[in-house]
Parts: sequence; C-alpha cells; structure tokens
Amino acid sequence: MLDEGTLRERFPEIPWDQPVELVLSRDYNHDVIWVCRYCVALDTLGSPVFAAVLYNSRQEALDHIEREHHD
Repeated sequence: MLDEGTLRERFPEIPWDQPVELVLSRDYNHDVIWVCRYCVALDTLGSPVFAAVLYNSRQEALDHIEREHHD
C-alpha cells in the first residue's frame, strides 16, 4: 500500500511538501486553485475516483499538508 513515506522514498525529486497551483481559464478570467501532491497521488493511485480537496489559497493547501501529511 502506498503512503506518504513510500511516495517520498520512491520519488525524492518531487517537492511533496509544496502544493500544486492549477489555473482554470475561462475566456479571459483566470481562477487559481491549489491541490496537495500527496492527496492527488494517493487518491488517483488508490481509487478510480479523483477526490483530492481543492484549496482557494496556497496557504490553505500548506496548512493541510502540515496538518495531514507531516511526520
């Protein structure tokens, strides 16, 4: 089973503690959301349904990572 430690060990080049910025573009309006790399990897690899939580700010995503995925 994959967990955070396994992901860090197998893929050390990925900055796991940094969220990913996604830019959603509709015409000329751009919305930015943030996702947790751990949640994306664990949810998409462990389940057929992508269920990662989206965050409105980078700080919210960092708070989630600190709270949920730190040793």
